[in-house]
Amino acid sequence: MVGWLVDWLVGWLVGWLVVCGGGAHSTEPLKSGDKTCQHNWPPWIGQELSSSTPYVFHKEQILKYMNKQQNILIIGAGLCGSLLALRLGQRGYNVTVYEMRSDLRKTDISAGRSINLAFSDRGNKAMKLVGIEDKVKALCIPMNGRMIHDKKGNTFLSNYSGRDHEYINSISRGGLNALLLDEAEKHDNVTIHFNKKCKSVDFERTTATSV
Repeated sequence: MVGWLVDWLVGWLVGWLVVCGGGAHSTEPLKSGDKTCQHNWPPWIGQELSSSTPYVFHKEQILKYMNKQQNILIIGAGLCGSLLALRLGQRGYNVTVYEMRSDLRKTDISAGRSINLAFSDRGNKAMKLVGIEDKVKALCIPMNGRMIHDKKGNTFLSNYSGRDHEYINSISRGGLNALLLDEAEKHDNVTIHFNKKCKSVDFERTTATSV
């Protein structure tokens, strides 16, 4: 779940900021094969526009816009927020994160849920994306299946997969969250503020208020 959600967030957020978040637009004819995005349309819609459509971005304009540093605010430094901050930081964006709780690495607080996270292939893909797969594996405990107990006291193992080599992992939510925060803060362009609660967001002025 974490991997799928973060992949979607990173793809949509970065794509929207880079392609449709504002800036110069052009009415010049499109080059053959160039895929562009109409202003204010999320790029994952996959629109391929004709030369008669105004307000479109050319591939060269997109690349130029990507090279400009953008300021990004993330509300929440949980699993998804910290992973998103790490990925955007790696891509050169100026990232500021506001978290209403204390720093879980310094204070004994709940990581959000009482049980461990079931960490599967989709989550691991997100870790590969940010280059910390091996560090996360060190925190994982393999789970091959669930133990079934019947009324007579007999037990048997029900495998999660029909293939012996496949399993899912159990990982501490707090441990994974702390690792992601550590990795994100290694980047000078990522700043995380704790004990800061977001009160309101003004999308028109692109501002947020916190206390």
